[in-house]
Amino acid sequence: MVADEEYLVVNYLKGEREEERLGFLGRKDGREGGLISYTFDSIVLLRRAVTHASFSEENNKALSILGASVIEASVALKSLAKDMDISPKDLNRKISEVCNMESSCAKEGLQLGLQKVVRVSPKTDSSSPAVVCGAFRAVIGAIAVDTGNFDDASRVFVAVLDGKTASRRASSK
Repeated sequence: MVADEEYLVVNYLKGEREEERLGFLGRKDGREGGLISYTFDSIVLLRRAVTHASFSEENNKALSILGASVIEASVALKSLAKDMDISPKDLNRKISEVCNMESSCAKEGLQLGLQKVVRVSPKTDSSSPAVVCGAFRAVIGAIAVDTGNFDDASRVFVAVLDGKTASRRASSK
């Protein structure tokens, strides 16, 4: 099975085709319209990024950890680029603010509509901050794995944080 055929395999989730549910994030067909304007080479990574542990053993936990690291490094780099004399306390505060599950992280995930596509068990609230934040972090982590570097994932995160869309590839492939 070639990659394009793999993408065309249709799984029905709540009566919708999975690629339609995931397409708002990154389009495999190269068309514009994804909220992050990032095209995943591996739809499997995107699918894993939006799969909560309550839904499957093959879930987004590891990608979420990687995504959190990308987010923390991005915030630190952006803060230091603005003010090289920032105190360690202020830098930690800025990182904590952006990574806070209840505020910024979940807010960014909700703005992307992740609560609408994250796969959870029927007993799990897909719009809870923990679920949405975990999915948001996992999407960022999935981009890092998909591109093989932190830089592209960081650019996508910063663009989302700044309320912009990000380009598919800034430096790789």
